[in-house]
Amino acid sequence: MSDEADKPNEISKPAAAAETILRGAVIKNQAQQENWREVQQHHMLEQEESATDIFFRPGTKKEASQKFELYDSSQEPILLASNIVPGSASTESVPQLPATTAEADAIIAHDFKQDYQGLRNLGLGTDVVRMTSPGSDRLIFPYRGTEDSHLAECTIANPAAWSEAFQAFPELVKYLSAETASKLMKALVRNELHNYDVKDRMGDEKSHHGYINPRETLGYAQIAPIGVTKFCAKYPQLQEFLAKHGHSGQKAEASALLDPKCVPMIMAAKLQSEVDDFKHTSDKMRPGKSVEINARSLAYAYNADVYYNPKTPENPDLHANVLPKAKELEHVRGYEKAYPTSDERVLSKSEHLKNVERQLRFLR
Repeated sequence: MSDEADKPNEISKPAAAAETILRGAVIKNQAQQENWREVQQHHMLEQEESATDIFFRPGTKKEASQKFELYDSSQEPILLASNIVPGSASTESVPQLPATTAEADAIIAHDFKQDYQGLRNLGLGTDVVRMTSPGSDRLIFPYRGTEDSHLAECTIANPAAWSEAFQAFPELVKYLSAETASKLMKALVRNELHNYDVKDRMGDEKSHHGYINPRETLGYAQIAPIGVTKFCAKYPQLQEFLAKHGHSGQKAEASALLDPKCVPMIMAAKLQSEVDDFKHTSDKMRPGKSVEINARSLAYAYNADVYYNPKTPENPDLHANVLPKAKELEHVRGYEKAYPTSDERVLSKSEHLKNVERQLRFLR
């Protein structure tokens, strides 16, 4: 075969007049402008036409339509997803799940245990883990909006669990009524549920699988296993209670913290431990005076968060610090934690105490 046969066939191009060849793609005069428009005429669309019209089948009649349309989004129904898998349940057929409290801001759609009547496989065909409303923080704090339903788990087995736990520590009666103590314990737990975050959940999940850090807080009460170990050593009634409910031997403290029905008894032991600490020490902010034991001082002791400058007692710079590693950060600049104390100057600064008192208002 000749060399000419090996060459690709070329489409012949019309020869352009010399005067119409544009150097540098610059149109120099009106004649060149007209020539350019004549060449491009086949590719140009009318004002009302769209590029999609090029793909109309021959003979198909074009229908007039608007390219853009304004609409009032407030009149549109709220959609769970913009892409619906063919054959999946429509959003209209999905039942609405009622919120548990007035502050609920999200609905759990799939928790790997339940299918919730068709909410699974909406959207792109994947499991819907959580639907949240605008501004929701449930992705970071998974129990937000469901605090009461989780708190109720503590009394499913025994509706009188809180009062019975209080009665198991008779000395508490000297400082709190049964009603006040029960509400205080529930408010403390509800506050922990409200602020329970993804890190807390990871700690619980690891403990469920046997990876336990004795100093890492667990469960609804967010108390560390080492704390429960100390409580059991001081209060035999707690150890007996936990053993009765199947928590004995190695890792019993961690498993008990993850068991909601054990939470009331552990909380009562925690309050008793605080009372014992208060009785054997003086008020840090009022040297020579004892700590007043009441609901506010006990609530503050659960998570003391106020620091002060001991070098300037006339102006101690009392302030709350809720950052992680707050104690270490404050220690670097010479500040100390204001604990134990019942000094109202301290209690009024505590963010933790304000949060607990806020949770009290949700309790019935």
